[in-house]
Amino acid sequence: NNVHIWDSWATKEQCAKFGRKEGDLGTVYGKLWRRWENVQAQGWDDPTIEHIDQIARVIERIKTNPNCRRLIVSGWDPANCDKVSLPPCHTMMQFKVSHGGTRLNCQLYQRSADIFLGVPFNIASYALLTHMVAQVCNLEVGDFVHTFGDAHLYLNHLEQTQEQLKR
Repeated sequence: NNVHIWDSWATKEQCAKFGRKEGDLGTVYGKLWRRWENVQAQGWDDPTIEHIDQIARVIERIKTNPNCRRLIVSGWDPANCDKVSLPPCHTMMQFKVSHGGTRLNCQLYQRSADIFLGVPFNIASYALLTHMVAQVCNLEVGDFVHTFGDAHLYLNHLEQTQEQLKR
């Protein structure tokens, strides 16, 4: 789709470490959010794969049961996290409808957060996603809460960070 944000993780050498062709990041955000593969074993030799669209499921639940406490989208797949170059940093988002069923809030748990480069982009992306889901569900936008597991600043970002802080 001509998106280059993760190009450094999609090189021939990096992908080869996981048995993938160049450019194939494996099971990452889009697949996990929109086409999670849930293997339902019907017997030892006959697994059936169910595909789960987590985004559609959350939107449907917001519309039909706004008090639901299961308005969660998971980005962490323990079966595949060691089989990809870069396992998802955004491991879970949870939506909550508040203010008498009129306002949509979103909380993101991010296991790994690049404070200078990634986090500003992440804030903008999830704020936009919250607006989009709220619009589809005919709700006002509430709060966005961002929680970090491992927040870090890379040494090669120090100069840019100092310049940004001066501004």
